[in-house]
Amino acid sequence: MIAGIQGMDSSTQSMILANIASMREAMVSADAWRSVAIILIGFAA
Repeated sequence: MIAGIQGMDSSTQSMILANIASMREAMVSADAWRSVAIILIGFAA
């Protein structure tokens, strides 16, 4: 996928992949906390 882009060296590719991984971790964490909040609101109602 990313390796097919012309002119991209390996350090740029690894930086992009690392940023994608950290964004994925942040999204999963945010989704988990949102789910906890919704469950707690459901129990309180």
